[in-house]
Amino acid sequence: MKRFALLFQFFFLLPVALSAQIAMSIVGEAVLDPEDLDAASYYQQSDANDHKCAILKVHLNNPVNGRLVLNTRGGMAPVEPPKGTTNKQDDGDWWFWLSDLTKNIMFTCEGYTPTEYTAVALTGGKVYRINLNVASTQRVFSEFDLTTSAMKLNITPKQATVSWGKTRSYDSGFRKIEDGYFDQFLDQGTWYYKVESDYYEPATGQYAVSVDSQETNIVLKPAFNYLQVSSDPEGAEVLLDGVRLGVTPLQTGMVGRGKHILRLRKEDYYLEEVSVAVGSDGILQEVPQVALRPQFGLVVCVCEDPEADLVVTNSTGEVVQRGKSGMKVRLNSQSSYKVESSRPSHKSQSKGIIGNSIEGREVTVSVGAPIPVYGGIELSSTPTRAEVLVDGQAVGTTSYIGRILIGSHRIELRRDGYSLDPFMVEVLEGQTVKLEKTMMKGPREVQVSVSTGSGAKLFIDGQELSASNTWRGNLDVGKEYLLESQHISHPDAYRSGKRRVIITAELGQAIVVPDPEIITGQLYVTSNRLAGVRASIKSSDGTVDVTDSTPIQGEYPIGEYTVRGTMSGYYSDYQKVTILEGMVSNVDLRLKKIPWHSIEQDGFAKIFVNSYLGYVVKGGVTLGLQGAYVPTHLGMYASASYGFGINGYTGFTATGGGVIRLTEDWRVIDFQFYGGAGYVVNSFGLEAGMRLGFSCTRDFSWWDITAGAMFGFDGTIVPTVGLGLAIPLTGGIIGGLVALFVWAVGNPQA
Repeated sequence: MKRFALLFQFFFLLPVALSAQIAMSIVGEAVLDPEDLDAASYYQQSDANDHKCAILKVHLNNPVNGRLVLNTRGGMAPVEPPKGTTNKQDDGDWWFWLSDLTKNIMFTCEGYTPTEYTAVALTGGKVYRINLNVASTQRVFSEFDLTTSAMKLNITPKQATVSWGKTRSYDSGFRKIEDGYFDQFLDQGTWYYKVESDYYEPATGQYAVSVDSQETNIVLKPAFNYLQVSSDPEGAEVLLDGVRLGVTPLQTGMVGRGKHILRLRKEDYYLEEVSVAVGSDGILQEVPQVALRPQFGLVVCVCEDPEADLVVTNSTGEVVQRGKSGMKVRLNSQSSYKVESSRPSHKSQSKGIIGNSIEGREVTVSVGAPIPVYGGIELSSTPTRAEVLVDGQAVGTTSYIGRILIGSHRIELRRDGYSLDPFMVEVLEGQTVKLEKTMMKGPREVQVSVSTGSGAKLFIDGQELSASNTWRGNLDVGKEYLLESQHISHPDAYRSGKRRVIITAELGQAIVVPDPEIITGQLYVTSNRLAGVRASIKSSDGTVDVTDSTPIQGEYPIGEYTVRGTMSGYYSDYQKVTILEGMVSNVDLRLKKIPWHSIEQDGFAKIFVNSYLGYVVKGGVTLGLQGAYVPTHLGMYASASYGFGINGYTGFTATGGGVIRLTEDWRVIDFQFYGGAGYVVNSFGLEAGMRLGFSCTRDFSWWDITAGAMFGFDGTIVPTVGLGLAIPLTGGIIGGLVALFVWAVGNPQA
């Protein structure tokens, strides 16, 4: 409550006190005095950053009764005068030493009104002059003394904790700051403060809180460094005092002063521990590169049999790597390993590896070739002299006896005019399998079904098998066939699917032939840096029709395409492109802005008004003309009208005409026809119709408004109006309508 009472007195009684004080104000601004070299040479001071101070000489038109105090806002507080001197000089001027960081100044003096803050721009080591206007009279006032003021600290770094108190126990309070500025209202007198921040040395001091309290700059000394950590090889995990920081090469954040333990670890390398003494300079401290000791060796596994499978396993039987002769594997030196060579129907060979014998080395380990294991086969047939094939390889003719590797084998017998289903035999080590087979006379056939994907047809050995994607029929057992699928509609854009098969005696065989594979290229569509362009991509065969916003990039079947770009307010652009296999085709749509777009729609005028002039001639015939300019690139509109049975300017009229316009490239003509009918009376005429048109871009006018008049022999004027609506039709319909119109004109009685 005491503080709020003091603030109340300050803000409500201060204007009364000031009204009785002597006026004081700054005149003009601080002006550089380049000729004052003595002051700059003999009275030089430095600020807290060790920068040269500027000297500000203040001239008063009337002396003040008291001490003139200079206050700053922003930058640093004024620096004390050199030893043996004071701020007030013998000639009545006041001198102040200021940091070149000072931005605003004001003056106070007890019994005088404070001046306003004034901006200054100072250069260290220079002398400046400024004038202060002081009134010569003083009005009587009731003096009011403040008992509080503020402690103001400017702190670097910005994040800090400030404690304060009347004693060095700092027990009156503390507060955290985030912006580097600390302000606290306190009773006038001597206070003690302590400033602390992580990774910085704490700072303590004494502060005199008074009406003239100045800002004090406090720069904490760093108690940290940054560390630059590297290793050979790179990629080692870095732990600082047990906390993971990342992998090498690495620059750490702030590390506090003192001794720290760095640990670097990497798979298949020994853990390295380094003790680092971190300084307190706030700089980047480079840690000597840590060389990691390898905990592995490189082993090249070779075998005399290049077809043998090699397997490396560790002491627990876990497979480390598989491969063939010549493979290279990295093995940890803290374990033992085995290299084994194997082949079907062979006895495996192996060799051990002791881990510590390969550490840090590259060694070659040779393992013996797998040893083949044999049995025998004795085969006779009726009729004899049939060719014998073992696993597809011809080995002789029946009667046949020979050595054969143990295991399962597929046996075939072939002789012209005879057939026999292939069969399997199981050969055991050291035993002979005896077989006698009777072959059937004539070839053996079996029914199979063949299929492929939809939209494809089937071929066998180059001959069309079926016009659809399925086929069922008989094929020779044991014979090899080439089956293909080919796209029905677009064979050129698809690569045939192929499959080679050997027909077996199995019943109900179902063979699936791979689908035809589409042949593609890439298409990249841009729009000359215009955003929001819609591009439609259509293939010439109609199989592809996509629309998307540019840029567009994708795979498309090979062939011819038309790309059209559209955007409101721009002419459409059409371009043709050929997509080739494996190639990138580029299309850059060049859309040009349409002038007068507010009254246009894709090329033709959206709305335009025509003039009409008609004249009644003898025989009830009315002749008329109307015309208009088409404000889209270049074009014109013209039509003619004809009256039917007009008697005293009363009757039906018919109108027809066309719009002709050059396209933007000046090479193609767009055109439309207009047909309408109406009724004219003595005082007014009205006509309505439809605009029927065709153009190379298929863009048409929307509305056509006609205004005009008809004139009679006697000078009578009949105003007329007309309204047309655009409907696009094909050329054939247009021709029919034109023919109907011509017939109607030639046969008015109809």
